[in-house]
Amino acid sequence: MRLTEKQKYSSSIFDSRNQESEQTVKERKIKRTKSRKKNILVYSHGMYFINRNKLESSLLGSILNKIQESGNLIMHFRQDIGEVKRCGLIQKDYKTIIHAITVFIDRFVSITGKKLVGENNFNNDCLKLERTFWDLYITIFKIELIIGIEPSIEMCKAAKKRNIKTIDIEHGMRTRNSYYLRDEYRYDNKGYPSIMTFRSDDGVERISKIIPQDTHIMKNLDFQYNYEYKEYISYKENRMKDNYILFIDQYLKRGSKESHKMYSEMQNYQGKIVVRIHPRFKSNRMIYKRKIDDYLKQNDGYHSELCLSNQDYLISDLADCKGVISYSSTCFIIATEMNIPVFVYGNPNGFTANHAKGMYGFERDLRDEWSLFIQNLKTTDLDLDQKYEETEKNINEFYRAIGI
Repeated sequence: MRLTEKQKYSSSIFDSRNQESEQTVKERKIKRTKSRKKNILVYSHGMYFINRNKLESSLLGSILNKIQESGNLIMHFRQDIGEVKRCGLIQKDYKTIIHAITVFIDRFVSITGKKLVGENNFNNDCLKLERTFWDLYITIFKIELIIGIEPSIEMCKAAKKRNIKTIDIEHGMRTRNSYYLRDEYRYDNKGYPSIMTFRSDDGVERISKIIPQDTHIMKNLDFQYNYEYKEYISYKENRMKDNYILFIDQYLKRGSKESHKMYSEMQNYQGKIVVRIHPRFKSNRMIYKRKIDDYLKQNDGYHSELCLSNQDYLISDLADCKGVISYSSTCFIIATEMNIPVFVYGNPNGFTANHAKGMYGFERDLRDEWSLFIQNLKTTDLDLDQKYEETEKNINEFYRAIGI
């Protein structure tokens, strides 16, 4: 049957409308997929947040900004039950409290069970209320991605069951003796995060042998530097240039309210020393005041001029310092990467003195190392721009890899 011109014309219109319709539907689907918001769980201890209400965090700041810019939703979960703010108020969250109760019950059952039937006979997987908690939390709040600091083993297992990625952002020095990497606690192969980020290659080498193959390692991601650099740009315009040695406060062990004492030779230093209190102590007004009194008492009657940092951001303290002193804080690694001489009087695993890199102390004769450190204090301004450009590039690749 032959079509008339009118039929051909109407047929061609019909076909083009169909094509346009199919194309429009396809475009709408693509647009909907691109614009669909993800519920992203950000899991962290409250001490990493400078301003709790605004979710302002040096360590996670770049990530939080990116999540918000990309139109995704942040579901923030604090690990600590009660957070004492600088104003002295205590804020509590019912979800955090329920989670803490499940962890307590799991630990109680584990300890009691091992005593009753013996450590080798006890099935540690027999009761996992925490995992049930995360199962429900992920389901109820429709979580599609988890980013945080030390995500728990039970959270990782619950997420892995649903093919949801968990990302552990490096916040401190990871070694085999770190709290979450010790043999007796975690991680087993099923409970590792999907992705572990590292500031540098050195961090990977220290624990690479215990990380399972299905955990993806992403290196050279210094989120803290990336975020603080942007804050520093506005700060540096009005800053008063000053030269001092920066002392980084560090607590004795996880959960402790006490710090390592200052290195004895510091008290005889003829110059200014600025003390940066650990954020864990800074978030509690009473402990913070006690720390100040303790450091002033340690320095009483000695030569060095001791004062306390009032900077929120580490980079602001590092910018003008001539050198960094630490027992074994991760900050010494950041300082070394910025070509600032460091003196470490503790014994962090996996590190030794390296004068070519400006690293003094560690296991060597500390008095000799101290003299060398003082002789080689930094005399030139830092070039912060180049490191920022490198970190910005790596971080953008990270965002593409995780889809935000």
